Amino acid sequence: MPVVRPFRGLRYDPAVVGSIQSVVAPPYDVIGRDEQDRLYEASPYNVIRLDFARESDRYGVASRTFAEWRDRGVLVRDREAAFYLYSQRHRLKSGEEHERRGFFARLRLEAGVILLEPIVRLTIRVQSDRVGDVMSDLNTRRAHVHGVEPAGAFSIVEAEAPLATVQRYSVDLRSITQGRGSFTVKRERYAEVPAHVQEQVLRTLVAAEA
Repeated sequence: MPVVRPFRGLRYDPAVVGSIQSVVAPPYDVIGRDEQDRLYEASPYNVIRLDFARESDRYGVASRTFAEWRDRGVLVRDREAAFYLYSQRHRLKSGEEHERRGFFARLRLEAGVILLEPIVRLTIRVQSDRVGDVMSDLNTRRAHVHGVEPAGAFSIVEAEAPLATVQRYSVDLRSITQGRGSFTVKRERYAEVPAHVQEQVLRTLVAAEA
């Protein structure tokens, strides 16, 4: 969930720059050479000197100018954090005037933690009278059964399960089928860990770091 907070902005000091109108400029990408010259002449502190400097080392010059303006008090930081309201008016080619309003703020985006786990494909060969026991066991492993096919006195169970839940499957299957069952395993893909399992894992990690 995003977190929106006020911040202490840097603003022009009117006591140093005079009229704010003399130091503002349109976005740099709509300014031509004539407009650039006019804005340079409007004030030695016009923001054009940061946004669209004349020198070939444009970004280096902007960085040095910005630092100089801060040192000289041209730009001062507000004493208290605030939200800064913003209003912009523009006229369309049709002559219609529009106004947009917004605000500036500190914004922090909190990314959620998503855990992925490897999923494997199980092909299980088990005597038919043990299929129910195998299916019950698979349910405890967060497995998804795709199908069961008869194969004589045996059945073939196709399923997918998280790799972490089948680490001891050879031992457990032997116990369920009295040593007669067998299976193959193949790595399939990665999938998101269910939410309740993620919570358990994260709690364990936090406790281990405490």
